[in-house]
Order: sequence, then structure tokens, then C-alpha cells
Amino acid sequence: MIWVNRKLFNHYDELERKIRLESIGITLGLSVIVGLTLSLLKKTNLLSSFNLNDGIGFFGFIGMRYKVALLINKDLLTFSTKSKEILG
Repeated sequence: MIWVNRKLFNHYDELERKIRLESIGITLGLSVIVGLTLSLLKKTNLLSSFNLNDGIGFFGFIGMRYKVALLINKDLLTFSTKSKEILG
């Protein structure tokens, strides 16, 4: 899987590579923070109704965060690149 992703990233141009890598970084950071928070809440019995073994829901949540980060980064970086071209 790592080899396939590396091969895929080699086909992207510089801007698309930057957009995707920043989105992956944001998603990884948020996943660690949310995962640790849910784990601590579960251990202290403050969140008794959530099942941490439900990996499908957590991975779906990771996928949604990646898509949102990808859209935000694409809009921000594309806008900043176009404004630099206009301003010179």
C-alpha cells in the first residue's frame, strides 16, 4: 500500500502533492487527538456509550476529515497560487 501511494504521489504535480500531503498531516493529527481523547474518556467512564472497538465508525470519521481537509487545502492553496500570479 505504501509503494502504491508513493507511485501515485510521483504522478502528481508540485501543487497537488503539497495539497495532499498537508491534508494527510492534518488528518493524522486530528485522528491522534480524537482517538486519545475518546480513549481517555472511555477509561474514566465519562463516555460509557461509545464502543472503541467499532473501528468502522472511527475509520469513516478519518475519511471524512481527510476529505474536508483536502477540500479546504485545495481551495486555500489554489487561491493563494492564483493571487500570486495576478499580483506578479
